[in-house]
Amino acid sequence: MNSRDNAGFDDKRLVYVYSFLVKSLKIKNDVIDTMMRNRDYQALVMDFLTMPDRNSIFFALNSAGLLTPMYDDFPDGYKSKVSYIIRLQPIEVTHDNCDSILLCGEVSLNPFEDLKAITENVLLNLFSTKENFFKNCSDDIIVEVQDRFNDFLTNINNMSGQMKNRSILTLPYGYDNITNALKTTEMSDGKIIDDVLKQRLENKVYTWFKEMKIMVTLKPEVILEKDPAASPSQYLAFWKNREQQFIHFHEQIDKQIGHFLTITKSPCMDIYKQIIETTVTEKQEMNLINMFLSTLTKHINTIERVGLVESKEDICILWRKLALIWINCPNFQNYNYIIVLIKVLCNMVMAESSRYLEPTALFQGELAENLTKIYDILDILSYFKNQFKVTQTEYFQEQFDKFILTNSVPRNYKPRYWKFHINDLFQNLDAFEDRLNCIKSMIIKFIDYQKLEKVEVGGLMGCWYSPMIENVYLRFTKYMEKLVSIAYDPLDLLSDVNNALFVEDYNFYLNMSEDIDNRLATVSKACFENIEETMSFHKFLMIFGSAVLNRPIVAAVVEKYYEKVLDLLDQDLAREFKIIDRLSGTAMATEIEKSDHYEMRFIPEEMDLEYPLVARAMIWGNSRINNRLLEDLNTIRSFYLPILKTPRGDKINIKIEQLKDKFKNYLNPLFEEWKGVVPLQIQEKIEQPLFTINKNNTINLNFSKELDAAIKVTRYIIHCNYNFKDPISTIGIDDIPYDAIKLCKREKLILTYKRDIEEIVKWYNMLRTETHPTELQLIIQEIENIDSLIDDAQKYVTWNSEDIVYLSENDLNGETQNYKNKLPISLQNTISTIHSLTENVYERVMQTHENFQKIITLSSQWTNKPMYVRDKNTRRIIFGNKLTEKKIGRYAEVRDASTKIQQLLMEDLLLFHNVPLFDPNLSKFTSTHLSLKYLCHQLSLFLNRYTYIKLCFINNVPSRDASK
Repeated sequence: MNSRDNAGFDDKRLVYVYSFLVKSLKIKNDVIDTMMRNRDYQALVMDFLTMPDRNSIFFALNSAGLLTPMYDDFPDGYKSKVSYIIRLQPIEVTHDNCDSILLCGEVSLNPFEDLKAITENVLLNLFSTKENFFKNCSDDIIVEVQDRFNDFLTNINNMSGQMKNRSILTLPYGYDNITNALKTTEMSDGKIIDDVLKQRLENKVYTWFKEMKIMVTLKPEVILEKDPAASPSQYLAFWKNREQQFIHFHEQIDKQIGHFLTITKSPCMDIYKQIIETTVTEKQEMNLINMFLSTLTKHINTIERVGLVESKEDICILWRKLALIWINCPNFQNYNYIIVLIKVLCNMVMAESSRYLEPTALFQGELAENLTKIYDILDILSYFKNQFKVTQTEYFQEQFDKFILTNSVPRNYKPRYWKFHINDLFQNLDAFEDRLNCIKSMIIKFIDYQKLEKVEVGGLMGCWYSPMIENVYLRFTKYMEKLVSIAYDPLDLLSDVNNALFVEDYNFYLNMSEDIDNRLATVSKACFENIEETMSFHKFLMIFGSAVLNRPIVAAVVEKYYEKVLDLLDQDLAREFKIIDRLSGTAMATEIEKSDHYEMRFIPEEMDLEYPLVARAMIWGNSRINNRLLEDLNTIRSFYLPILKTPRGDKINIKIEQLKDKFKNYLNPLFEEWKGVVPLQIQEKIEQPLFTINKNNTINLNFSKELDAAIKVTRYIIHCNYNFKDPISTIGIDDIPYDAIKLCKREKLILTYKRDIEEIVKWYNMLRTETHPTELQLIIQEIENIDSLIDDAQKYVTWNSEDIVYLSENDLNGETQNYKNKLPISLQNTISTIHSLTENVYERVMQTHENFQKIITLSSQWTNKPMYVRDKNTRRIIFGNKLTEKKIGRYAEVRDASTKIQQLLMEDLLLFHNVPLFDPNLSKFTSTHLSLKYLCHQLSLFLNRYTYIKLCFINNVPSRDASK
């Protein structure tokens, strides 16, 4: 929008403002139009023009390039050009007076330098000659005015120097004439003196002396006064700036001033010399201090970059370097210096701790992870303060000489010992640690309260106490929602607002925690009253935990019930002693006691007898005594309950040791007996054949129970040694006989062999007992081949035969050529050969049975399917023209069924003669097919005989059909 087309430009005041802003800020009218479209900005501009109490208004371009008006507040930290309009009189701006009542200008980017330049120009030009000032004024007035302007310039230089961290000395007015004044005074032997210049130089020396005194008295304490959270980098910067100030101060003092004061015999000459000496001395001292302090920079930067947790070593080195600096730098041996340095180091520790902990997120996410972080920081804080004590103890006064550097600064005295009090150093750090401990205690309780979500009180009392726990958990979750969304920093101890907010939340937490503990004490009391067995108490402890039970409110309520726990332990121990006595035969029970848990029964039931005696005893001992009784007791011990520290608790511990000894005395004889018998059993039973042949020509698996028991016992002993943390039995792997370990190593192979033999037994017995005599006659030759292999296996193969695996046909040929060398028989190949032959016959016979069922289904499909159906209404059979169609359809179905039956019969013929199904769609038998059947039958006989002869060669057994 063009400003000239705007109706608002009938107002000459706005025209005046527009024209000034365009010239000052070098902007287009569109930028100003955009500002005026904003109602708030337009109201600011119009209020300034119409309201007399508005003294000034500023205009500046923001980062987005938009023009922004501001009222009386001077813009702070601006980076772009700022223009201003000032009202000279408190009256309304009108069309007529806008030119005279408004003053426009631009805010200086460096006002001190501009003010300094103006003042220097006034002194240089306005007072250079008397004609430039009031002609009727005396010289004293002119000198006074010149001195006043020079003092004003001095103040400007001082403020500018403070901003630049350096001292800027202002030379007196007329100092340019000092060279001529020196020549005049020297030529006249001190009789002609410029008294005005002398007085000005003396006044300036006094002023410089005062400034120097201020610089000398400036101590590091000002760092903490300006910023209580100052960092070590600010402390090091203070000493560097201090050195630079003295360097600049010394460089600005002209030697001609001292020469002039000496010639004129000024009384300020001593002060001038003192300024020079003090400046040089301070400069040297600051340089030495900075040289020593620079050794700390590396470690401070490492801590700030890496973090506290990863820089413990740097903390240790930092303390020792502080001691070395104290010993070897005499200029730094001031208690205030070292105290301030330690305090800023504490500030660094607190700042890095806050950065590591993320204070606003301490109650967010996983509380356990945040608690781990707090423990890490508390450990670092303790380590930090402990290293100070260690360092303070190591560097005794009599040991100082040992730690003096070889090129240290010479001195005539020994350094002082660190006698300052620890509270002066770590007051803020201790407060920070106390705040962390408060937050730690809150998080610990919050973690315990989170478990209430999964707590459910059983039994009848659950009707009363479960809703109570739900209400407690609901109140806790609402409080956690508030803490999760906090916006303040709970670790900021320097902010009164943050401290007040945290104290408010912490007091609410204390009240809430007390109420929850009272409710939990009520629930704990009810649970103790209803506990009837040790396992229930174990579960109760695992849910509530010692943190809840050891709280003062809860402990005061449940302490009197701890005696009941000892009663439960006594009952369990008495039952276990009774079981051990019965098993060992030292005592007899009049009746059989049973329990829902089989391992707690006095007499083993049938399911227990499936395990061998030694394994059964170890299972009972580990499951009942170790995994239940001792685990319950260890849980109670882990919670450090006071009940176990009583004399009665000591008696229970003694009984437990006695129970362990009794169990070992019962188990060890059983194991020793098994250890002596099992090698003989293995050596005897391992030589048995694979099968047992019955009188009705059926077969069974022949794997003795003794071998199976030896494998189970060995496996369980190994299992106990590797999987139980603290097995109750002391039987080790080295105690197992070698034969048992050797047999156990073959366990996987034996299981595979047993599975294959069980399948062979199943298939073979089915072929022998469940096949029709006609079917048996068709496969009798293959059955006889299998019988021949089984007979040979019975004679020459045992469970101790070698497990040889043939990877290729070449291995088999090589074994056949070495037939006369009597190679060991292959157990694996024997079983696999019998398995494959039996499986082949079994699957073919089962397929013929399935085909027979299909034939029955095809031939009987019309039994309940009539050809003619009576009409539902007339109950008559009406043939009409449909009779022929029905006959044709039924004949077609019969022909299709006949074709399928012939195909199934053909398939059965091929299956019985072990011939592949070349063409399953054949519908008729021809001479070609019969000859094909005959050839296939002959081929089957040949293959069976070849397989038999091949197996005989493999197993090194003479074959009855070798001649064929």
